[in-house]
Amino acid sequence: MAVNRNADRLDTGRIVAPNRIIATGHQAWLWHPGILAKFLAMKHACTTLNTQPIHIVVDHDCYNPLDIPYPDCDGLRLVERNLAIGNCREDVPTAFQQHINLQTLRNQTDPLFLPIARAAENMPQCRNLAEQFTVLISRLMSKYVGKLPTLFASDLPAMTLYQSFLNDMISDARNCANTCNTAVRQHDRWGLSRLTIRDDIVELPLWAIGWNMPRKRVFINDRNHRNTLVFESGEHIDTETYQLLPRAITLTAVLRMHYCDLFIHGTGGQLYDQVTNTWLKQWRGIELAPVTVVSADLYMNFNVPLADRKQLDHALWYRHHLPHNINRYVNINPTLKPLVQRKMQLIQHMNDDRDRNRRQQAYHDIQETNRMLAAAYDDEIGRADQNLETARIGLANSRIARKRNWCFAFYDAKQLQELSREFEWPDRKQAEI
Repeated sequence: MAVNRNADRLDTGRIVAPNRIIATGHQAWLWHPGILAKFLAMKHACTTLNTQPIHIVVDHDCYNPLDIPYPDCDGLRLVERNLAIGNCREDVPTAFQQHINLQTLRNQTDPLFLPIARAAENMPQCRNLAEQFTVLISRLMSKYVGKLPTLFASDLPAMTLYQSFLNDMISDARNCANTCNTAVRQHDRWGLSRLTIRDDIVELPLWAIGWNMPRKRVFINDRNHRNTLVFESGEHIDTETYQLLPRAITLTAVLRMHYCDLFIHGTGGQLYDQVTNTWLKQWRGIELAPVTVVSADLYMNFNVPLADRKQLDHALWYRHHLPHNINRYVNINPTLKPLVQRKMQLIQHMNDDRDRNRRQQAYHDIQETNRMLAAAYDDEIGRADQNLETARIGLANSRIARKRNWCFAFYDAKQLQELSREFEWPDRKQAEI
């Protein structure tokens, strides 16, 4: 079985016995705690219900796992930096391009990167970039979920049930595409694109992917009822060169039809999977395995100033207000109290005097008194300046501190352990309810 072959090569988990299966998955990059939450939920559910977990690696997607954003402190300021550990083609799926040398990761001495650097030691022989990052993420997760049985999307073409599903799509291409488009229309708020249907060709929700090549859309030329696999140009698809792999709704359709009894989505996947449900029910009359949704927002702890807009506005107001009202905020030295008394008398009676020149003189006297008091308490003005600058820095810091998508290995282990406990059930009976 593909899962156990992956275990032999990559030291991931094994399927130990036929059992009900709970599955979840994601692309192979160093993802954030909101994605880890799906795996924590899966692991706790499987432990409680005596079911088998499977980690589905979406390795036929296009993304760049080699640029790793991370937060850093520059004095009191939070800054976002990026560690580039290599180069890859962002238009080629990670399972279809060469693995890289991870020495840049292994050389990291920043405490933030140490868990990842350790995970990059003694790597197995990986066939591609996706496998490398699957090993990394699996090792980083193992502290919380153990070794998970792992299935790559690119494993599917060698599996009988997937091939059977492909044959059904090819032999019934127009009905397949029409029902898919109907489902997309019924859920058009999710923004999925419709398949192309013309007199000469019909698009299927598949990708044709070859080694180190961008993925291409798949069509069927059903002229003369031969149902030939072609690209949109009409060129024949050589299945020796290209693998036929599922697009998003096809992937979850196959998994939920044949390979799991429950699928755990994040907040995005559960939206497009409504299209999957409608499509398979209309096309094949099939009710798929149920889904549930798990996510989490977790924020890193930083020893830097943090502020919101309200705090900055108050600091701005106070710095403007203070030089004109020192006497309201400090204990005035007795030698300066006559100045304060004179100021208050001028303020109280300035409106009583209708003489323009005397009123103008009173205003200048009040301002001069304020300048003298501010000079006497310049340390208080300095603290207001510092508080204002700290609030400005704090607001800028908050924009970074409120980001939830740092690699979960950057987070404090206690935070992740607390997150894990959120998914614990006290007993089996409660779980089944």
